[in-house]
Amino acid sequence: MANDVTYYNNYDYTNYKEEYQRFLQENGPYKYHISISLMRNYTERQLVKRINFLLKVLSRNIFNNRKNEILLEGFCCIESSSAGSRCSKHCHILLNDHQKLDSDTFTEIFYKSLDRLKVRIHGNYINKAEFDHECVKVISIYDEEPLIDYVTDEFWKDKDGNFIKPIYKQGLLV
Repeated sequence: MANDVTYYNNYDYTNYKEEYQRFLQENGPYKYHISISLMRNYTERQLVKRINFLLKVLSRNIFNNRKNEILLEGFCCIESSSAGSRCSKHCHILLNDHQKLDSDTFTEIFYKSLDRLKVRIHGNYINKAEFDHECVKVISIYDEEPLIDYVTDEFWKDKDGNFIKPIYKQGLLV
């Protein structure tokens, strides 16, 4: 049964998904796709906070900028995983092309930045990586169309937890 939004706007699988795809296509081109399969359950606020920290560290390492701002541009697509999945969320980060995003060093810089994120339990950080390297993929983008189709695969369902957030200088907004 369709939900109220889908029913009211006469959306079906095709046109609802196409709106998300058109939006992402109009705001490219993209240089990198970063896929993060989460090993823990996060609230939206917790997840946005961790992704923002990762983007700030990555921005500092790429642009050699010590300000507390993100100089990267793009989008973060966060989707709810299926009921049988180990965790409730999955992230796709699409980074816009920029002259500072060097293909030869980006992946290395990204994983170095990823290592800065540690698990926080009851306000204290422990010496355990927030995101496991095995659950993260960094891919150079050569053909956007199949990628955009892939990252919007779950978005037609209009279920809670699926959203696309632009990357601002302050990070993703909650």
